[in-house]
Amino acid sequence: MTTAEKANKKRLKQKRSSLVNQLNKLEISNCHSCPNRHTYASVDPVDTCGECPAFQELRKVGNELEKVAFDLRTNELPGELNITTYRKLRQLEWTKDEIRIYYKLNKYEFKAFLDFNNERTKKGTCV
Repeated sequence: MTTAEKANKKRLKQKRSSLVNQLNKLEISNCHSCPNRHTYASVDPVDTCGECPAFQELRKVGNELEKVAFDLRTNELPGELNITTYRKLRQLEWTKDEIRIYYKLNKYEFKAFLDFNNERTKKGTCV
């Protein structure tokens, strides 16, 4: 890993930490005193809290956090898919579709990759 890659990874980790702290502050300052606090357990939070400005901000920060987490996961990936990388990504709970799309493979190329490496499921489906 080059110095630039290490610096980028460190920057992404700091951004992730900052976003998690921001989420915690938003929740503590807004949601803990909300009268709807316990009603969303059985209902979709969008229905209960969708109009709330704090909820909208939480969703915005959450989406940013998701992007940073994806960047962190892909920061160390090689440019070409190999079986070791494929298995590592599957252990990290990437779906087959996410892997295929990330490596810009069409379904047929991905199926051929899985067949070649004996990674197809018993049912014969690849995606």
